[in-house]
Amino acid sequence: MSEKKKNITIPKSIKAKWEEIQATDNGLAWMLCTVEGGLKKSLKLFKTGTGGHPHFQEFITDTAILFGGFKTTVYEEKGDATSVTDKFIFFLYSGENVPSFKKAQIVPTFTEVSTCFGNCVLRQIFEGKEDFSTESMEKKLANLDRGEAKYDWTNGKAVGTLDIPEKSSPPKPPQDKSLKRTPTKEEADDDDGDDEPMNIRVRLPTKQTAKLEVPPSTTVAALKKIINANHYKALGPEQMKLTYHKKKMKDDQSLRSAGVEENGLIYLKGPFVVVVEMPDKKTIFVLSKSSQTSNDVRTSICKTQSLGDPKNVALFFRGKMLISTKTLKEQHIFSGDKLTCTVRAETRVSFLVSTYGDAHGSNQNMAKIILDGFQVRYELVDGALPEYKDRRNELFAISGKRGVYPQLFIDDKYIGSHAEIEDLNETGELQTLLGPIQADPSQKATKGPKSGRFDW
Repeated sequence: MSEKKKNITIPKSIKAKWEEIQATDNGLAWMLCTVEGGLKKSLKLFKTGTGGHPHFQEFITDTAILFGGFKTTVYEEKGDATSVTDKFIFFLYSGENVPSFKKAQIVPTFTEVSTCFGNCVLRQIFEGKEDFSTESMEKKLANLDRGEAKYDWTNGKAVGTLDIPEKSSPPKPPQDKSLKRTPTKEEADDDDGDDEPMNIRVRLPTKQTAKLEVPPSTTVAALKKIINANHYKALGPEQMKLTYHKKKMKDDQSLRSAGVEENGLIYLKGPFVVVVEMPDKKTIFVLSKSSQTSNDVRTSICKTQSLGDPKNVALFFRGKMLISTKTLKEQHIFSGDKLTCTVRAETRVSFLVSTYGDAHGSNQNMAKIILDGFQVRYELVDGALPEYKDRRNELFAISGKRGVYPQLFIDDKYIGSHAEIEDLNETGELQTLLGPIQADPSQKATKGPKSGRFDW
C-alpha cells in the first residue's frame, strides 16, 4: 500500500522545541510557527517566548496565519484542596482579513501539524481575535474541567496575576528584546531553531545530478565549496555559477533567501572544462569549448605540459581514441568529462596497415613479422579506424598510393609495400636502412605494437 502524500514538510526541530517547552522549566511557555511555500509547503519556527497568551498578542493580527502552542496554569478547587496543573493548547489562528483562498490552503494541514504538538487538552482552529480570546477558550475548556477552575493565562503561578485585563499591554519576554521588531533576513537565516538540514539536487555540467543535505542557512558561496570538494573538481568555486528557477544565485545569499525548497534542483554552470588524466596519472583541467576539436585540446595540452609534437599525443574517452578533426560536441563530450592522455615515444619508423576485412591479411602479417624481427620501435597506423584518418592521409600523400596496404616509412620517407619489404629483407638492404635505428637505445623495442582491432 502506497504511503499517503504529505501536505506539508515539518522539520524535526518543531517537535523538539514543543517538547522542550513541555518538559523543562526554562521559562518558555509558547511558540509560533508560520507556513512558507506554495505547492510545497513547509512549517517554519517563527517565535518562542515566556509568559503566556497575552505575551504573544503582538503577532496576532488581522492578516496573520499562525500555527502555535502555549501553556496555561490551571487552579482547580476540589473540596477543600486546590490543585495547580499546567495544560497545553494547540491552535491555528487566521486573521479576519486573511483571504479565504489562503485559509483553504492552510486548513488541510492542521491535522499533520497537530501531530507535532503532543499532550494538548485543546486543539482548535480560531478565526479572528475575538474567537481567540481567553474568554472564548475558557468556554471551550469548561467541558474538560472537573470542579471550579481558574486560569492563569500568564503562567505567573501567583493568584494575584489572574485578573490581568485582556487588553493590557503585555510585558516583553526577558529573552526576547526585539519583540516589536521584525527580524532581518540575515537574522532569520541564522536562526538555529529553524535550520533543519534539507535535501537539494545540483545538476552538474556532466548532466549528472549530485544530491546534498545542507541547512537552509548555507550560503551560495559555501555551497560552491561543498560542490567543488565532493562532487565537481573541474571548476573552482570562483568559476561556478549557480541558478535556481533560471535566476542567478548570489554568493552572499542563503539557500532560504534564494527560495530553494526541499529537493529543489540547482543548476551548475561555468566555463567548458575537460578533465585530463596524464600518463603519470596526474589530473589536469583544460579550459576549452564544445566547438573546439580534439586536436585543439591536444595542442593546448602539449603547450602547457611541454609534451612536444602533438602528433605523438593521443586522447581517449571511455577507451576510444578521439578523432582529431571532430569537435568535442560531435564526440559527445561534455564539460567535466574525463579524458585519458597517452604520449607515444618518438619513432622514426611508421607502418601503415588496414584491419578492415581479410583483403590485406596475409601480406600485412608477413611484413609485420619481418619488421618485428628487427626489434625497433615503430608507429602502427590502422587506416581502417577513424581516429587514424588524418595520419593515414598524411602517409598516403607521402607515398602517393591510396588504398594500398601495408606501407613502410622511415623518417617519413616511403620505403615500399609488402613486396618491396620482402625483397629488401632478402637482399639485406632493409638491415642497412634499419641498422642506425637499431643502434639507438631510445628506438629499441622487444615487442611490436598491436593494432586497434586485431591482436597480432
